[in-house]
Amino acid sequence: MINVAALSSNAIWVDSSWLLRIIGSNPNTTTALTASVRWRILRKDGVISENFEQFQITAGALSTKRNYPLTNGYLLDISCTTDRSAGQTGENFFSIALQRGSVAAVANLQSLTSGYATAETPLNWPLSPPRPVNSDNGQETFITTATPGAGIDPTFSLPVQVRAQLIGFRANFTASATVATRLPILSFGDGTLTTFTAYTKTGITAGQPFTLFGTIAPSPANVAPDTGWLEFPRHIPQITPTLSIATTAIQAADQWTNVRAFFRIWNVA
Repeated sequence: MINVAALSSNAIWVDSSWLLRIIGSNPNTTTALTASVRWRILRKDGVISENFEQFQITAGALSTKRNYPLTNGYLLDISCTTDRSAGQTGENFFSIALQRGSVAAVANLQSLTSGYATAETPLNWPLSPPRPVNSDNGQETFITTATPGAGIDPTFSLPVQVRAQLIGFRANFTASATVATRLPILSFGDGTLTTFTAYTKTGITAGQPFTLFGTIAPSPANVAPDTGWLEFPRHIPQITPTLSIATTAIQAADQWTNVRAFFRIWNVA
């Protein structure tokens, strides 16, 4: 007689009426994702059937579902990995469940586990306990904008299927010879409401090359000449995040360069 408990104390009996359901998401708007799923079933004849499937999640896809038919036996374990590196933990969230009956029979679900997965940190059942989408520390990422034309403030293209917290900013601003005091104002929000605005204590004068920094940390007591500091309040990560800069009294020949923002993001699932 087969000692199922010796192989897995959490083994579940399944038959051909069961489906293995995997849902994954990929908030990265530029790069598609490959997910790999492996599972083992102990059949009645004592043979362990090893199964492997891969599926693509297109760039920016919030929810991609795959259903895989199962065979009679004890489901021993499931593993889900991606082609993302460990440095991208917090980007791709998966849920794993069993579904009895047709694909449309969503009421007949048995959730097994959920969490983030990369190439080096798989999501496993039964070893990985279920985790909510906001359980991770988030993925830290830079978003760099294209250099705008002279006299134009930069614009940001942010992922829309994430929660995002702005934690850093850096840019160069070169003021033209036209006399005026420029004041860059940074605004962060959720697409409808502004969460906070930040601006420097001093403006930028004619002909001045200026480097602008911003962090959640308090601004330093002493700031180098031609340098400004934006101090962000600690804030709740925003869904559908927006970031903009509006420079008061910007002149036609003023120029922004090297504009980048540093975010901590979480998937929305």
